[in-house]
Amino acid sequence: MGHPMDYLLNSNRNSPRSSPKERRKHPREDCFIEVNYMARDRWYKGSIRNISEGGAYIRTFPSRKFSSGEDIFLIARIRVLREQLRGRIAWMGANGVGVEFQPTECI
Repeated sequence: MGHPMDYLLNSNRNSPRSSPKERRKHPREDCFIEVNYMARDRWYKGSIRNISEGGAYIRTFPSRKFSSGEDIFLIARIRVLREQLRGRIAWMGANGVGVEFQPTECI
């Protein structure tokens, strides 16, 4: 079985690719995936607007204020799949946050 993000990335292959001028380690794919996420021990709703193997941009409500380095737990629902991911907030914008995924541990 591959990386847990393989299904998410493969389901969005028809979207345009990111600009080659970006400095990210992995190319981003535009998407719209509803997500529930936990930060500061509270659940919120948002949407993943672009995603890569290493991270994602999550659109949030402007009233949500987070800090760089905070842990975040994501649950994305795609059809019948429920993907659970752990990450860390890498940056904040006016309408969302950039999340860097944390490596998953194998059992």
